[in-house]
Amino acid sequence: MDNPFQYDKYVTGKYFIGRRKDCDAITAVISSGENAYICAPRGCGKMSAVQQTLLQMKNRGAQFRVFSLMLTNIRDTATFVRRYRKLLTGEDLPAGTPISQDEVNAAAELPYRMAAESGKQVIVILNEFHNLGTEDGQTMIKAMEKAEKASEQFTELTVNLAVNYGGREELLHAARCMAQECVEEAKDAAQLDFDDLERHLY
Repeated sequence: MDNPFQYDKYVTGKYFIGRRKDCDAITAVISSGENAYICAPRGCGKMSAVQQTLLQMKNRGAQFRVFSLMLTNIRDTATFVRRYRKLLTGEDLPAGTPISQDEVNAAAELPYRMAAESGKQVIVILNEFHNLGTEDGQTMIKAMEKAEKASEQFTELTVNLAVNYGGREELLHAARCMAQECVEEAKDAAQLDFDDLERHLY
């Protein structure tokens, strides 16, 4: 008998049960071309709800292209731009290419231009979006907002789905890890600094 409980990956189809309202809400967002921020504790099935929604829409005949980028190890705008561009175009920037504001803006505009050229909706899923919440990450967020406003003349819809968990869980995880280190390695908690905290962030 198949185990109906799956925790190590997102689930769809027969393994996805209920949550009709969640799927309806995501469908409404995608259909209207709005951006959305989905936030809930880890393990609540955020990506499962997104993937099930996309599956249902595809089965109903909707046409779109989906790109998904995991941001777990992306800590700065330059790295984000390089991986985001590679995801959407399949091309790497030449080694040593400086990431100027023009490059940031061009990357943010990519999905809108791709939707206009292909005539198909483009959906970009940014998973673990909290890493762009830094001061440096705000550069990319502002560029995306600017690109969205500049693309109002396009008839094809582009949707950015930012999927994240609550920040309190990440801080609690880091605090527990540091406490365990202090006990196991006889560290003085008063000597802990931001570098120690960052080592244990997701």
